[in-house]
Amino acid sequence: MNRFIDEEVVSFSDVKPWFADFFVVRFTHITTGYQEAGAVDGVFINTSFDEIHHYWGIYNMCVFIDCEFTDCIFSGTAFAECRFLNCTFLRCTFGKDNLNAPCNFEGTSFFGCTSEKSDGLPDLVSTTKNK
Repeated sequence: MNRFIDEEVVSFSDVKPWFADFFVVRFTHITTGYQEAGAVDGVFINTSFDEIHHYWGIYNMCVFIDCEFTDCIFSGTAFAECRFLNCTFLRCTFGKDNLNAPCNFEGTSFFGCTSEKSDGLPDLVSTTKNK
């Protein structure tokens, strides 16, 4: 089942049912919540992510366009073959899980993205004011 989510405000804790199928999310605010595991296949357009924590998540070939990530934590999460276009990362952590495995960005590309005060992103992301 395909889903289209448009102009909503949702808690990250409530989005697990989305993970079952491909979906498109645009002009949506995803905020505050914790998810453990779960695979995500989808397209995010002009979506903001605030204060979410995803542990052992798998993002499969997702596309993120003009998205903002603020105060997010990804622990041991895999971003496989994803594309990030013109995205910003502010005070985000892409860290290790409890088995000491870091986030994985194999095959993932970043175009025109910036980060500020964020840790764990590949060197391909332009860092500004990372103090």
